[in-house]
Amino acid sequence: MQLTTVGKEVFRGAQKARELQEAGAGDPTVQERLRKLKQVEALRKYRVGWPEIQELLGISRATYYRWRKHLKEEGLAGLKPRSRRPQRLRRRIYWSSDLLIRVEALRKENPTWGRWPIWLTLRKEGFAVSERTVGRILAYLEAHGRVESVAAFLAQARRGKGGEDPGGPMRKGSPRDTRWVTLATLSRWIPSP
Repeated sequence: MQLTTVGKEVFRGAQKARELQEAGAGDPTVQERLRKLKQVEALRKYRVGWPEIQELLGISRATYYRWRKHLKEEGLAGLKPRSRRPQRLRRRIYWSSDLLIRVEALRKENPTWGRWPIWLTLRKEGFAVSERTVGRILAYLEAHGRVESVAAFLAQARRGKGGEDPGGPMRKGSPRDTRWVTLATLSRWIPSP
């Protein structure tokens, strides 16, 4: 049996191929961006203006310089499309049931209260919560139909659908009806000369 050795060039070539594979050289997006970078450099050599380059290739000057910078700093891996997802997402916070119930109760007791008066009341009761959090809880309760929004409540009250008046309906001639005030009643309130 005869052993043969593989030359250094083959190992180097294999290593370079692995590096290119990891860098994403086979990615069509990377190839397209690299091709556009080369085309821009060729057009700029012939003093073609940026408006014409943008029209021909469909990339702006800022995109070209950003791609060039990434290619210089990171190699072909810099031309891979980057995620646009925010680095930090606001996670869903689960409020305590006591807080949720209390905010709902306060809004039902005082339908015209917004987040600030409810927050102030909660602070006095010992809840350590921010005003913005109270606003989020109110939005959650309104979205799930557990409380009515202030605007809807006021609009309903203006239309006269806010329910029965606690004193009962006004009847003609009742003491609560201000249209039927007699002159004798007014004389009590008007000072005599």
